[in-house]
Formats: sequence, structure tokens, C-alpha cells
Amino acid sequence: MLREKGRPRSTCIRNEMDWRERGESPLCGLCRNSGHNRATCLERRRQPGGYLTLWTEKDVRQTRVQKTPRYFIYRLSTALSLYGLDMQPSLISALVERWRPETHTFHTTQGDCTITLEDVAIQLGLLCTGMVVTGLTEMNLSALCEELLGIIPPPNKLAGQRLSLAWLAENFTDLAEDANDAQVQQFARAYILRLIGGYLMPDKSSRNVYLMYLPLLNSFEEAGKLSWGSAVLAYLYREFCRGTHYDQKDIGGCMMLLHLWMGWSARQIQPTRWFPPLLPDDIRFHASK
Repeated sequence: MLREKGRPRSTCIRNEMDWRERGESPLCGLCRNSGHNRATCLERRRQPGGYLTLWTEKDVRQTRVQKTPRYFIYRLSTALSLYGLDMQPSLISALVERWRPETHTFHTTQGDCTITLEDVAIQLGLLCTGMVVTGLTEMNLSALCEELLGIIPPPNKLAGQRLSLAWLAENFTDLAEDANDAQVQQFARAYILRLIGGYLMPDKSSRNVYLMYLPLLNSFEEAGKLSWGSAVLAYLYREFCRGTHYDQKDIGGCMMLLHLWMGWSARQIQPTRWFPPLLPDDIRFHASK
């Protein structure tokens, strides 16, 4: 058996000269950085099939399918399969008490933490890059609904700039088999409004949706380029800041995102449990008598 190079090890006393210095770790084959390998590299997750491709600009935007409302609805309703997840009011109350509006973070015993855009992209699959979700607040609501939805809602279904979700569900549920392209787009806009007002960015009542999002749905190709993930996160931040006021009893925002993030990060932010040292066997034996 061949001996390693260098001074032979002492069999009596171990000294510092016997210690072997650890060599440098090999470089990753994808990013050429040290500290990890190809299996744990982030660049691999950004490749086609990785979960980080949900929020990058490398999507194939020139394809024809992305210009249809079906693709845009699929991007918004990716996480609806978890809609039956039970909400925990005690968890929401505990996180609101830990929220700090100055830094938009949760103050825990392990440090400050918060929900990031990467969490939104991974948990909900929403696009977090692109143009900002913004629009006008002063508009003719009746003319807007007639143009993009095809129906003018009655005055009792409008509360300021908010439209009743129940009215949308009542009038845009059953699509005729012989519907033309204009009717399909109208039903798609109504369904997206229901997703926004009831799931992604709901208010405290979850009964109405703001019509300021409707002009953004005029072109599904342009709407698919908007950063809906950042809008959902910013809306949740604002609701948490409002929830810290002493006179607030309810809270809005995407609570599904909050629960998914908490389940993902619970082990990192949970307090460290302290266990007393084990007593000697003799003491434990006499104490048990």
C-alpha cells in the first residue's frame, strides 16, 4: 500500500504538522463557482423544466398560445388546486402581530424574515418580471363593462369602483357551445376578475373586485407581460401594514400565499427548543425510587 506524500504521521503524539489542509472544492460545471455542484446549482433550476423558469423572461412569448386567454388564465390559476387548504386564523393573527411596517418583515426570535418575489414565483407560479400592474382610477365604469364584458352591471352591483363577484359568477358561468371569439374573451375577462378579487388580491370581504384591473385585460398578450406576482406581493404587504392598526379586525390579501410560505419556512423561523442536560444514571436511579 502506497504511503501519501509528505511527512509520515506520528504514532505517539499528534501535532499540527500531522493535520492535512482541506483542498479547494471543485468548481460547478454550470456556473463555474465553488461551494456546490451541478445537482444543487441554481442555474440548473433556471433551465427548461426547473421551477425558477416560472418567473424569468425566458418564456417563449412569440408562440401563438400565449396570445390566447387560456394560457393567461392558466398562469393565474396554477395554485388553485390548493384552494381547499384550511385557513388558520390563529396563524394569521400571530404573523400580523410580528409584522413591522417600517421594514415590511416579520420580527421573530430567529431574526427578521419576509415573503419575497421568489417565494411568489415558486408557490403561485406567477410572473414576477415585466411591466408594473397599474392603471387609471377615474373611468366610465358602465362603458368599460359594456366594451370588455358585453354587459352593463346594474347600479346595485357596483360599490364605488368595485364590482360584485356574485354578479360575475351569475352572468359568466355557462358559456354557449357556439360562442364566438368575442364572447370567449368576455368570459375569460370575467373569470380573471373573479380570480383577482376572490383569490389573488381580495379585499376584506372577498365579495367585490376593483374594476381598475379590467382595462389591463383588454389585450391578453399585453396582460401576460405584466408582473402580476409583484402586484400580489405588494397588495399583501399593504394589507399587513393596515392590519397592524389597533382598530382593524379583518385583513385582505392572498392568504393562500401566506400559508404556503409559512409551511415552507416554518423550520427556519421556529424558536430553538432548549433541552436540560441529562443527569447521571445514579441520580436518575435514586430519583425514580
